[in-house]
Amino acid sequence: MTCCRPPAVTSGIHTAAQEAVYGPHVRRRNDIALLFTLAGAADRWSPPPGVFPILGWVNPPGDFTTQERYDEMAEAGFTLVHHCSDKAAPFAKKAGMYTLASLGTPDPATDAGKATIEGVVGRWKDEPTCLGYSLRDEPGASAFPLLAGITREAEKLDPDGISFINLFPNYANEKQLGTKTYAEHVEKYLSEVKPRVLCFDHYPLVGKDAVRGNYYENLEIIRAAALRHDVPFWAFALTCPHGSYRNPTEAEVRFQVFSDIVYGAQGIFYFTYWTPRSSHWDFHNAIIDVDGTRTEHFEQVKRVNAKLKGWGPVLLKLSSKEVRHVGDVPAGARAYPTDRASGGDFIIGEFSHEDGSEWLILMNKDFRSTQFLTLTLPGVKALSEWWETGELLGPIESEDGAFEIPIAAGDARLFMIGEPK
Repeated sequence: MTCCRPPAVTSGIHTAAQEAVYGPHVRRRNDIALLFTLAGAADRWSPPPGVFPILGWVNPPGDFTTQERYDEMAEAGFTLVHHCSDKAAPFAKKAGMYTLASLGTPDPATDAGKATIEGVVGRWKDEPTCLGYSLRDEPGASAFPLLAGITREAEKLDPDGISFINLFPNYANEKQLGTKTYAEHVEKYLSEVKPRVLCFDHYPLVGKDAVRGNYYENLEIIRAAALRHDVPFWAFALTCPHGSYRNPTEAEVRFQVFSDIVYGAQGIFYFTYWTPRSSHWDFHNAIIDVDGTRTEHFEQVKRVNAKLKGWGPVLLKLSSKEVRHVGDVPAGARAYPTDRASGGDFIIGEFSHEDGSEWLILMNKDFRSTQFLTLTLPGVKALSEWWETGELLGPIESEDGAFEIPIAAGDARLFMIGEPK
């Protein structure tokens, strides 16, 4: 048995994304789309090459909408600004981030609504850093026809842009969903609205130390629907305690992010970046507090995002083939063969890379302690690990296909099966 000990953790990643996008040879988005068309992937939306979408809900508000604050957001590892205002857009661009312009839900069946769509899209469609438009959060099914109309109208004007909408979690009730079941809600949305990206929120950390029992069932439904409709999906991690949702530890932040990633998510949203004011919810202690102070979550998220950005060039080229659980198997999920994996509670994600190679994401569901996954892969003689520095390390060899792999609390590791080529 070979023990796969991780290399030393590095503090941050520098990528060439900013230079590639904002340097002297800036390409318009339709040029980027043409590259994907020539590569044979024209029907599936992709972000600019190597840029993993990392977003925060709630941008710096009011007087905090400054260059300094958007530089700070980029420092934390964010790559895409949701619901970006006209005022904030230049700051986001200078900080090296992409944007989703704020559009909302103007009705294209009315003259005023159509004019609004034409105005917003017209202003941003030729801006290379604008990837699309933010529409609506958690719509019921009755809103799908309107959202479909806005999406089609925006696509006529900007064929490369996405229309971003975020769906309910599976603990929403029938009245909120507008359908009998959550699976029906997701399928109806994809069939009617036809979005280029599927996104949903689910906040699993409740009470003192509990995890919602239907968390992974939600991921199972979203993953299956995304594969069925051939769209990438984005998912959320909670960083702003409120109501019954607790203040997450760094391991619990990792637990949420890498649960999403092992299921095949190709974009991560944090709820929230800036702490919002509310008369209903006791929002507090997000990544940035109400008064603009960095909380402990800033450095936590910065470390997690450094790993996401380092993994991004690989993650964006992977297709999810299988997801199985080791140890505890939650509702809606499936078990990995017990004679091939043991050592605690894990998730094993199997992926195919567009170059034909096979990959594994191994995730530790225990957010309290490091666990050692004992994994047997018949016929596999070596694993090579993709590290957050953007390097493929290894090989880690095994004569009998048996590996012992330590994984930190709530963390994950990314392996290519075989030796580096």
